[in-house]
Amino acid sequence: MMQNRLFMAVMSGWLAVASTGSTQDPQPLDKFDGKWQITAQTTDGKMMSEEELKNRYLVFRGDKVTQLFMDNERGNAATKIDATKNPKEIEFHYLDGPAKGVVLKGIYSLDGDSFTICLSGIDRDRPKAFESKEGSGTILLKLKRVK
Repeated sequence: MMQNRLFMAVMSGWLAVASTGSTQDPQPLDKFDGKWQITAQTTDGKMMSEEELKNRYLVFRGDKVTQLFMDNERGNAATKIDATKNPKEIEFHYLDGPAKGVVLKGIYSLDGDSFTICLSGIDRDRPKAFESKEGSGTILLKLKRVK
């Protein structure tokens, strides 16, 4: 039960993350720089409503990314990326908040001003596709760069 609550806290997107790039990553982290609005989020097959998504952002600066909700920071995590893999890989290592110590493995796609991230559930394998089906435990995020 505790794991389910922790999983839901992580998936609901309330936490902030800090990012450190992999030395194997040929894609510079500055490609992520800027403010990104979360335009869609599906967690374990359930889509969040437009109302729930209002005021949710990720802000990338160099090797850090902060998640904002109503302009307030929500926790921290270290992130590793590896753009040499296909699909490209990302990991979130939560440093504080209710998800402290949790590692979520994922994949990502960055195409100009569109950014898609698909994360595993707690203690699950890295997803192979950009999807979040019921029972999968995955979190699918779609983001658009704010100009």
